[in-house]
Amino acid sequence: MNGHVKTKIVVILIFLISISLLTGESYGQGKEAKPIVFGAAISQTGGFARGARSELHSFILASEQINQAGGLLGRPVKLIIYDDQSKENIAVSLYRKLIYEDKVDFLLSPFGSGPTAAVTPIVEQAQIPCIAPMASDPRIWEVKREWTVQILANSKEYFREGIDLAVNELGVKTMGFIYLDSAMQVSIVKETLKYLAEKYPNIKTVLDARFPIGQEDYTSLLAKANAAKADALFGGGYLPQSMEVVKAAKSVGYHPKAIEVVFGPDPLFGEGLGKNAEGVLSTSGWEFGMPTPGSDEFAKGYRQRWNEEPYYDMAACYAAFNLFAEAIRKVGSLDKKAIRDYLFKVKTTTVYGEYAVNENGGQIAKKMLTIQWQGGKKQILMPKGLRTASPIPLWGGK
Repeated sequence: MNGHVKTKIVVILIFLISISLLTGESYGQGKEAKPIVFGAAISQTGGFARGARSELHSFILASEQINQAGGLLGRPVKLIIYDDQSKENIAVSLYRKLIYEDKVDFLLSPFGSGPTAAVTPIVEQAQIPCIAPMASDPRIWEVKREWTVQILANSKEYFREGIDLAVNELGVKTMGFIYLDSAMQVSIVKETLKYLAEKYPNIKTVLDARFPIGQEDYTSLLAKANAAKADALFGGGYLPQSMEVVKAAKSVGYHPKAIEVVFGPDPLFGEGLGKNAEGVLSTSGWEFGMPTPGSDEFAKGYRQRWNEEPYYDMAACYAAFNLFAEAIRKVGSLDKKAIRDYLFKVKTTTVYGEYAVNENGGQIAKKMLTIQWQGGKKQILMPKGLRTASPIPLWGGK
């Protein structure tokens, strides 16, 4: 039995069990109504597997909670999920299967900007409403989209607050960028360099270096940052690469005023790096205590269901599924065009934060946070209005 089939069977069984816990009376007429089917391909093997687990777990949690509350429009919801193996070509074939063989009602895009960009033309052609919870690259929405909307903040928002902090509070004069050669990270750095040129033209970029996803030794790259005398380093990759960048900086004696990476909010970042996480900055979209509707309930539910702490990826995916649920309830039917129109027009606040999209479906309302690891915990530093602690020196200072 191949991996795709195994994955599908496991997930369908989960939801058949979940649905079976509901009485027939919950859906009227004494028998179970036809489920509303959501489809997605989510990486459970390959390079994206760790990060993509957040997407899978959040969709399952949101679906179970909706079913436990009586479903949508008197009908249960069901997920069909396949493993795209972290490969864009496999994601493409799986979305064709979801659309034309499984005939799902609605779609959620895969993990990552690259896979999302690859499947979006197929989704648009099929004219099925789709929410993309794990794609930040604005290039996806630079062309006209009519069926696909974005949840994550635009890439230009990711390091913006961290740049302001580094320049205005930490005294940074030179910057280096070392980052994974993937759609998400390349887009983030590209937008950050634009922001630097516009707002801080006197800040000099002394290093701009990419590395492939299979990189094993990061020390030579971090030695270059040290030699270039970069006061601050921005970049990283997904969780494993971001951790390796920090460890390599420490190992070569590179001690800048700031290091900021993506995927640093993952609890495994702090656990895996231990003391080496102290003072490291990261971009984040959601943290505990955020003043968003249902934030505390989401965090509690996620901990109970999965026995782990959620971070912003989980909040974004949970918000995406519940935004679909909100659209279905408001429209009062499964009319695809009406639900699409709702997703494009509504301005709302989700667990993850503000949501509104432009005429192409690109996110325009969501802003990002900058957090810092302090004493084994995450503290919000930016924006200042949400600050929970003052900045501390990287690794306790020199």
